[in-house]
Amino acid sequence: MWRVPFSGGAPARVEVFAQGLTQPAISRRGDRLAWTHTSIDTNIWRVEAHAEGPQPPRHQLIASTMADTNPQFSDDGQRIVFTSTRSGETEIWVADSKGKLRFA
Repeated sequence: MWRVPFSGGAPARVEVFAQGLTQPAISRRGDRLAWTHTSIDTNIWRVEAHAEGPQPPRHQLIASTMADTNPQFSDDGQRIVFTSTRSGETEIWVADSKGKLRFA
């Protein structure tokens, strides 16, 4: 993955994971990045897009013992929607921007 400044300048490589990074999604403001990283368990991770350094701190945003995939930020960046098999079926789930699940 590469960070490309909106104001111009040279692209810089972002080392998030050596491999296994898929389905990246960036918030509309361009300040947050969510992605899927697959290992034995599929969870959703986040990194601040403006973080400095070759390997900015990454945070596990949404996790379960089942597959959590396909993250998408809401237009205002306050929610993230994703698919999960945590109930035994593939369903759409919603969490706040910090990964806390929201229930109606």
